Amino acid sequence: MRSLGFVCAGLLLFALPFLSLGVGGHVHDATGPHLDHWPRHGGQLMMVGDSHLEIVDAPPAIEVYASDARRWPLTPRSARVALDGTPPRPLDWERGRLVAPAAPDWRNAAVEVTLPGGQVLAVSVARADIGGGR
Repeated sequence: MRSLGFVCAGLLLFALPFLSLGVGGHVHDATGPHLDHWPRHGGQLMMVGDSHLEIVDAPPAIEVYASDARRWPLTPRSARVALDGTPPRPLDWERGRLVAPAAPDWRNAAVEVTLPGGQVLAVSVARADIGGGR
């Protein structure tokens, strides 16, 4: 009976390094690129190339959060939004986000964010797909 305990303990010690890898056999590093796809502000998160844009319905405004592949915040050079096909208007930089007033009944948004290096991130989203917002 005692030897059975030693065998079980040995099997457990042998298995510990493998258990740390998880069921799928690989480790998810939450800080690795392209691994964090959870909206952090209650909006719709979308990838554009290696960057992320989160669009948030925050009446009476629309908010946009830009981040890189690792979800580090980006400070854009400029940004604009067109709601329901209207001419694009600027999104203003405020406290780590882009924001513009939005009509209470908007349905579709086309967002264009220009990064400091000149890369343009463009997405379109239906308000119905954004979810709860604020």
